[in-house]
Parts: sequence; C-alpha cells; structure tokens
Amino acid sequence: MKTQLKKTPPLLWMIIIALFQMIWFEASAYNVTQLKASYKNGQVCLAWNSPEVTNLKYNVYRSKTQFTSSSQFTPENYIGSVRDSSSKNIRRSRISQTPIYYKWDEGGYNFGSDVGIYVVTCNEEATFYYAVTITDLETGAEDLYFKVNKNVTYAGCVEYIFNPQPVLQDTVTWNSGEVAYMYVQFGNNQNGLTQPAFNNCGSYGYNFYLVKRGNTDSQVPIYVFYEGLEGNSVVGNGLDAFADVTDCYIMGMDDWTPYPDGYGTDAGKGTSWVGYHENYDIYSKDNPIPTTGIVKAFTQTRLIHSINWARKYLPNADSNKVYLVGVSAGGYGVLLTANLIPDKIATVYSIVSPARLESGDGSHEPMWGSEGSNLYSDLLNPATQSQMRIFDAMNNKYLLVNNSNHSLPPIYTVHGRKDNTIGWKDKPGFFDTVQISKQGGVMFWDGREHDGSKALFLDSETMPDFNKYACNLSFPAFSNCTINQDPGTGKKKEGESYGAINGFMGWDNVSDQLCDYSVHLFVKDFYAGGILDADQKDEGITDVTLRRIQQFKPDVNENISWSNTASDGSVLQSGLFIYSGATITLTGLTVDKEGNTLQLKYGDCAREFAAASSKDNYSIRYVRIANGWEVHLNSSQSEVAKLSVYNGIGQVLQERDLHLNAGENIFKLNLQHNGIYLVKVKGVNNSQVTKLAF
Repeated sequence: MKTQLKKTPPLLWMIIIALFQMIWFEASAYNVTQLKASYKNGQVCLAWNSPEVTNLKYNVYRSKTQFTSSSQFTPENYIGSVRDSSSKNIRRSRISQTPIYYKWDEGGYNFGSDVGIYVVTCNEEATFYYAVTITDLETGAEDLYFKVNKNVTYAGCVEYIFNPQPVLQDTVTWNSGEVAYMYVQFGNNQNGLTQPAFNNCGSYGYNFYLVKRGNTDSQVPIYVFYEGLEGNSVVGNGLDAFADVTDCYIMGMDDWTPYPDGYGTDAGKGTSWVGYHENYDIYSKDNPIPTTGIVKAFTQTRLIHSINWARKYLPNADSNKVYLVGVSAGGYGVLLTANLIPDKIATVYSIVSPARLESGDGSHEPMWGSEGSNLYSDLLNPATQSQMRIFDAMNNKYLLVNNSNHSLPPIYTVHGRKDNTIGWKDKPGFFDTVQISKQGGVMFWDGREHDGSKALFLDSETMPDFNKYACNLSFPAFSNCTINQDPGTGKKKEGESYGAINGFMGWDNVSDQLCDYSVHLFVKDFYAGGILDADQKDEGITDVTLRRIQQFKPDVNENISWSNTASDGSVLQSGLFIYSGATITLTGLTVDKEGNTLQLKYGDCAREFAAASSKDNYSIRYVRIANGWEVHLNSSQSEVAKLSVYNGIGQVLQERDLHLNAGENIFKLNLQHNGIYLVKVKGVNNSQVTKLAF
C-alpha cells in the first residue's frame, strides 16, 4: 500500500518562503548594535559595535525627537558618516605598523577593534537622539534597519555648548629622550559655534603632539611645527638647532588624509597644508577634477583652531609668542597661516618652501581643480574681504601684496639655488614682493638641495632670534637695503651663490610710547658656514617700516617729526610729515656699524606724557584666565579712571568707570567674541593702551 503524501497548502508555502527570506535578509544585512552616546566638553561621542565586514559606510542621523521609525532617516536629520575602523587611529597605526585605537577619556581605555565611533560637536543646548545605519559600498545600498537600543538610541543625550578639548591618547619617548604627549582633536563636517568644519564628510580624529621643555610654570612661548607625527621637527631633518631651545611648548601638527594607497608608513596623502574641494572624497583614489564649486581650506581652518586652542588653554603659555616653523610643504603652510592670522603669530621660520602652490603633475587637481579653472575658495582677501580664487590664495606673493596694510609676523626663510624639488626661479620675485609689501624678516639662500645637503648656512645663522618677537611688540621692517647680496632674477647663473635680503640689518631697544617711538638700528656682522664672511659692510641705506605699533598712534593729520641720530649724538637725517593714517615708512635711512637711533614724535605729547608720568604712573599687569584676562592695576593714589575697550576698527565695545584705590586693584575683563582688542585705561594724569587677544 503506497503512502500518500499530503500536499502543503499554498498559503503555508508562502509563509515558509517569507520566513526564509527574512532569515536570509537578517543574515546578509549589516547593522550596528549597542549604540550609545556620551557627552563631554561640548562634544558627544557615539560608539557602537560594528559587524565584522569591511567596505561599509556608517551613516549618522540626529533628531530632537525620538526616532520611532526608519522614515525619520532623512537628509534633514543626516549629519555625516565614517568608514570602517573609525575607532582606529589609522595615521599613527601606519607609522608605527602597530594597531593603535582612539581614547575618548584621558587615562581611560582605548576603543576595541570591533567598535565604531562618531564624535559630534554640540551647537545647541538641547536633548538629541541618534541613529546609525550602514551603506554597503559594494552595492551602494543603505540598509534602513531600525531597532531601538541597537542602532537607535532610546534615551536622549543632554548636550551643552562648550569649547571642545583635544584628548590625550598616550605618551611616546623619542630617541632624544624627550616625552611627547600625543593628542587627538576630534572634528567633523559641521560648522559650529565652538569649532569649525575640519572636513566635508563626517567625524575624524586629527593628531598632534605636545612637548614640554624646561620651566613651564612661568609664561613660555609656543613653537608650532608643521612636520607631522614622527618627531623629526624636534630631533633632526635640518632643525637640529631647536635641540637647545628650552622653557617652551613645542606643538607638532599633521597634514594627512586617509588616501587608500596601502598600509605602509607613508600611506595616505597630504593637502599641502591647505585643504580640498567641497566634494572631494578623502577615502577614494578616484576623485574627478572639479570644474565648479568651492575649494575649502579645511587644513588651515583646523590648524588655526588648534593654535587658538593652545594660546587659550595651555597652562602659562604666552599667547603673544606663537612661533611657526616648517620645512618644504610645511614651510609653505606656515607662510599661509601667517598671512591668514597675522595678529596671532609672532614670527615665521620657513625652510626650502615653495612661494606658491601649483597643480604641477596634476596629482592635486582632484583636490583643487586645475589652474585654468582657478575655482573660488572659502578664504577671504585680506584687503577686500572678498572670496579669493584658490590658486591666488595659494600664492604667497598675491597674499603679501594684499596684506600690505597689515603687519605680518617677520618672515624668515631659507632657500636653495640647487633645490630641484621646489625650484629657484620664482624665489627672487618672492623676495621682491616681501620688500614691496614692506613686511619684515630675513630671506637667505645658498647652494643647498631640497634635503639640506650642500647647505652653506648653519641653522643658527638663519633662525630668527625668536624671543625678540611677540604679537604685542613693535619691530622695524627693513626693505630696499643697499647692502643686500644679489639673488639675481631666478636664472641659475645669475646672482650671488649665497646671501640674504636684510641679512646685514639689526635692531634692538624698541620704545613704543603714546607719543614717542624710538628704535636702535645697526649693521651687524654677517656669518656663513660658521665663519665671518669676507665681504662685511660698515654702512648701508634702507627703508624702515614701523610694524605692530602698540602705543604710538597719532591722529590723522597729526604732524610727526623724526630724526636719525648717530652714536655720537649727531643728527644724520631728520624731517617732518603729516600722518595720513597709513603704515609709517621712512625711506633712505643711513645705518652704520656703530648704530643709529631712529626717533619719531608728534606735537608736544612727549613733554606732556613725561610730565604726567612723573606725577602718577599706573603699573598694569594682565594675567590670562579661562575666558578673558585678570587685570592687576597698581595706582599711586585713589581716583576714578575710565576703562574703554575698542575693536579693530575703533568702535567702543565696553566703557566703564574704575574706582581705584591707592595700591593694587584687581578686576576681570571678558568679551563674548574672540579677537584682538585695544584696552585703554585713562586716569587724571595717565593713560595706557594695551592690545589683548580674547
């Protein structure tokens, strides 16, 4: 007797097929689990468990209301994305060839290899909810999976606005014995109230290191090196002269994107310390060359933000003494930063750097577009405040001309006539532009190649005397000096084989008073290769521009008298001019080896100021605090003085009476917005004006 098999009803088959489809879908879909949000210092760190699959993109959504369905995964709620291994410090891992994972808490645990992270900068004091979905980059399909407490947060994260703080990851002891503190600054693609966009895609961790040298209990300068993570800016690579620099912070910055070209120590790609197009994909090797849109200076924006952080938060850091140092592309980068924030940089030292960036072999055209297109950038012309085109913005000669009415930090550069990597032909034109724009500094050249081989000058001969310079100290800028060596026109057989622009000129003893300005000028000895050069000069003629004047601020149409006095007291030159409000330049001054004193006065202010000072002097000391300054004012008598705060265009932002007691008076000075301001304290017989950074 045959067994009769019963037929499965069609409806049951449909249910079975649907169940198998669901099982297959669950097995093939990629979803995150255990999504959590934690707030700290104005940022929220999202962390989740990732599937053990690569070539995925993790999309982050944010809402003020709870997520109740995948229909809320909309462009309006989307804030950015990360890729595989977002908890891994890929840059440092590649350099060390050892896996290194980020920390969110100083002294805490590193994230695991199976964890993904996304850091959000808070722009609003509110409660937010988050969700994370996955796009399979193989298919381009986004899985709109929705599951509370898996890829969707159930509890809201209460967020506050605060300045984000970099997170100390660990310390590294270099071969020199120095300890470097390795930090990560988490940034993303959102322009916020406390932190600008660092990129165009989403969250990323950016590395920098700090080295503390000597006594940092007193006010000390900050040296910022554009040199990457391997410490070569401190232990070598042509910067050996810094080995003896002490009582300072050294901050090493990095320029790197995760360009997918392997996992070697040199994998990745830099931006030449500038940035890239708004649609450039930092994770791809197949970016098109853009012909429209904006090139955004993401790298400069991040660098400037980090410099401002250091000025404000490093204990006992002197915010007026930030020194930038860079080699090659890093040398170009420090020149660009100095042009963008001249009021915050004390001086610049740039070695074998290009004067401008070109598309060259085309490798950077996907980042910037072609020179023919010359797309607009997000950088503003310092003269007109209009948007600059990117290849204009990346041309230091263009920036110098448009910054002529601003006091740049003094520029010290070193170039090689045999530098076939960067080239020599445009360097004399760069020297000319520095002089035409009447900016200060010294520009050296010799027969060195790009790696520093065949150099004649020692580092100690080309480095600036950093401690002479500060943002709140005036200095004389030399130009058109008759005793400069001749660099030629850019052709290799023209000009002298080594030399400098302004290399013979020296100065000291600047006195910058309300109505009286003086500076001691002299012709100094010129050394090359550790020996006194055979061709010394005893006298020269030069133009002098007064830069970064703090106190000597005559009114427009004021009569200014000046004199150039020899060391024996005889007046070599003198004159009178009407102040137009422009930068003050005196031309054709005779300067000799014995030294001259250049002095400027207006009206009878000098006599009145001296008389007032003899009656009553204020001693004022400004101490940096977390959100402003603490003012310590010593007065010889009780009186009511007037405190006034002005912005850069002379508008009064604050004004109040100070009821001073005899002796020390302490009060705080705060402003809502960052910037450089003038603070004036005027009493019955005394007035002092100080430039402060907030």
